Amino acid sequence: MPNNAVRAIVRDADPAADSATPEEDKARYDAIATAADLVFKARQGDPGGYVRKAFAKLDAAWNNLSKPEGYQAAIIGSIAAQQQMGFEVIQPLPNSVAEWVVDTLQDQNRPPRDKDAALRNMFIATPPEQRQAVLDHLLQASVSKVADNTANRSLRAAVVDPMAVSAWEERLADDSEPSNQQRGGEALSLSDIFNRNVPTYGNYGGPGWTDGAWGGDFELPPVDVQDGFYKQHDADYRDAITLDDTIAADKKLVASLKTYLKNMVHLEDPDLGTDSERDRAVRYAMNALTVFEGKIAVSVAARNDAQKAYDGAQSAVGRAHFENTMSFGQW
Repeated sequence: MPNNAVRAIVRDADPAADSATPEEDKARYDAIATAADLVFKARQGDPGGYVRKAFAKLDAAWNNLSKPEGYQAAIIGSIAAQQQMGFEVIQPLPNSVAEWVVDTLQDQNRPPRDKDAALRNMFIATPPEQRQAVLDHLLQASVSKVADNTANRSLRAAVVDPMAVSAWEERLADDSEPSNQQRGGEALSLSDIFNRNVPTYGNYGGPGWTDGAWGGDFELPPVDVQDGFYKQHDADYRDAITLDDTIAADKKLVASLKTYLKNMVHLEDPDLGTDSERDRAVRYAMNALTVFEGKIAVSVAARNDAQKAYDGAQSAVGRAHFENTMSFGQW
């Protein structure tokens, strides 16, 4: 039953002012309204899952994802069913399918080819106008699988891109060059050690990775469209003066990555010549998007805490004296 029909039933059950049986009518209305509320919550919580249960043929389609055309039948059918039922927000994937995709990408026992196929088939089958919804759903499913604590935050970068974990393990296991030294014996900071164990992309993707080197310049061109985002991001960081400047740089990068993924730019980028390159590009972009959305949230919280400390200090020592000795922009 479409949403508007459910609302009409609730509306029609509203007791009339001149009802001869007001208590009975109110009890009937309350029961109908409660049932309708439960229906709407179920539909809003898992729109794709709701229509999958409601339509047997759609459930069969979701159970047959062995071929690319199976993804198309399931996703197009899910969207059509939700539109038919008047859902205000379309979520093409059932929650269970989104979780299955994330689990597939995290499964270290699955061959990379299977992981690539699951992600590629999902996005190719999704109409362009719904790809952002699918992307957001997968990111939400991935983050929900990681506990929100300091020890696990570093894992979020690898939830959507399981290949990142393998790359970290391979680099940490390679003791041909001590991880706490540069070539020539100069000790690295803890930050540098961490940066050099994070997978890089092109000439500019990855913390501290610029111009195809650690701490390089800006002479080399980007290797592809996505690498161009990271070069611009590095330049924005170089020019940043305040925390707000770095937050703005991160938001610009996030916006670029969302557009890149939504429009599936990796499929049209002439600098990505093989399926392997295109698959790695889309996985790295999803990974980077997750990381920088989290970084923005942390940076905004830090800025707000600093502002509160600044305001508290002003109150403690007096506004005029404080402003003559310190400004928030110097913190």
